Amino acid sequence: MTNIIKLKKAVTLPEILLATFILAGALLPVIGVLSTSLNATTQDENTQKAVQICQKTLNTALQMPFETFDLGPATNKTSNNIVFDLSTITEKGVTYTPSMTVEAVTVVYTVPTCDFNAKEQNKHSGATVDPDTWNWQDVNYTVNGKVKRFIVNVSWQDVGGANKPVKTYSLSSLKADIRTN
Repeated sequence: MTNIIKLKKAVTLPEILLATFILAGALLPVIGVLSTSLNATTQDENTQKAVQICQKTLNTALQMPFETFDLGPATNKTSNNIVFDLSTITEKGVTYTPSMTVEAVTVVYTVPTCDFNAKEQNKHSGATVDPDTWNWQDVNYTVNGKVKRFIVNVSWQDVGGANKPVKTYSLSSLKADIRTN
């Protein structure tokens, strides 16, 4: 009787090592993309937090009575503005530094006017009323002390060392005192 020897085929160590290196080489770009994506997501989260701080601060300031910001704990006050340095907020290792500037704004607006009394008298005298012939004149009105501009700035630096640039997000709005005296 003859012995038949069956040869079993196996994977050799060099083949395993070669396959491992090929797989590692293919996964390195994927890992790089994931790392870049994670950094971008973190920066977007930091920006969103700064936007939320700006919105919250501005909304709070706009809900206060108009005369609230005439005096206060100002760090820099000139004749027409007050700068408030607000307390810092630290979240996930990022420190946000908000500040708010309140400044008086002079508003000039133009209103086209016409003497309607004279037009009414012409109508009763039998004259033809033709609006194309009316002489409209622009009258400028200036409003002082009734409008304030609120500017909120939030500055922060992304985590990663001093080499990261300081970023700033700003929001502004106007508020008018429409009460009559």
